[in-house]
Amino acid sequence: MPHFEIHAGDVKAAKAFYSGLFDWSFAPMSGGEDIDYHLIKGVGIGGDNSVTAGLMRRMGDAPE
Repeated sequence: MPHFEIHAGDVKAAKAFYSGLFDWSFAPMSGGEDIDYHLIKGVGIGGDNSVTAGLMRRMGDAPE
């Protein structure tokens, strides 16, 4: 099962951006509070689909 993650410096802003762009929804993951982890649902992602995804707070520096 493919899985991808988005690491964001500002999780609230990233949720707003991706929900507006792709109509994704986000659900906090139990146990992921320390890293502000959210499961992503949208067309083809999450639920009964074969692709899963997550959004979390970036833990280090942003890539250059």
